[in-house]
Amino acid sequence: MGVFEFAGMTGIGERAQYLSDSLFFGPSGWVNEGRRPFASNFGIRGVSLCYINEQLIVVLIVDSSQVSELNTILRADEVGGPKDAMWQVFGEASEQWQDVYALAFTEPELQVGPGDLAQASGTGTFGAPVRWNNRKGLLTAGHVAGNVGQMVSSGSTIVGSVVASLNPASGQTGADVAVVQLLPGISQSGATFNGSTSLTGPGNISILRNSGTISASVLGMSPWFYFPSVNATYNDVYLTSQAVTQSGDSGTAVSDPANRLVGHVVGASPNCASFIQDVNYQLNAIRTLPGFIWISL
Repeated sequence: MGVFEFAGMTGIGERAQYLSDSLFFGPSGWVNEGRRPFASNFGIRGVSLCYINEQLIVVLIVDSSQVSELNTILRADEVGGPKDAMWQVFGEASEQWQDVYALAFTEPELQVGPGDLAQASGTGTFGAPVRWNNRKGLLTAGHVAGNVGQMVSSGSTIVGSVVASLNPASGQTGADVAVVQLLPGISQSGATFNGSTSLTGPGNISILRNSGTISASVLGMSPWFYFPSVNATYNDVYLTSQAVTQSGDSGTAVSDPANRLVGHVVGASPNCASFIQDVNYQLNAIRTLPGFIWISL
């Protein structure tokens, strides 16, 4: 999944993907250490395709220190950080990107905290059920689960252990997902899904929080999004039109109106947007790990 698919195979999708790659890897000679995007040095948190005023546009998400008001669309060449980053990468050719805009968000944060079901190295929420090699388990966020071998509890009951875990804070992956294998006698319960899907454009979604399902709408999609608080870059992230999740929601499953699994909550920018990582990206990342090539919902 990428912005090209999200845009419905249109030219602007190719344009957004090219800009995203260029701002991630930086100019020739720049060394990308630990998967930190070049553009993050200029206060850019992500390159997104967003539907704003019923129009699909390329948007640079920037830190709120660069503009006077949150959630205000400006031309990117009118904002210091994006303007400087584009000049560093494209030089005089940066004039070809005058159709790119900037949107300020508060700093993104991971949503671990007290009060939800999945308790491991952090506290978050269990996500979708999965099966592999005649085993069963649940997905959650990698930053919630911690390392392989970590025991996981729901309330005061130990329900399983972490058997696979990927966390962008490691600097080695863009996936934030873990697999919790359930102990014998612990049954899978809760929501089931009609397969999975990657979104192709904006739409309504349901976020299956432990405290109750809430509705949201998708504003856009970012091939990468940088979280300065943990110096980590998350790949294939959907942005909601407003922040609808809270501390403890990391790992929560998200579905579309056809009850297909879209992804899992990884974080939010308070008062701006919640972030959901695409489930097909997550599953494909897990399948690269030994013993998990056949993992499925």
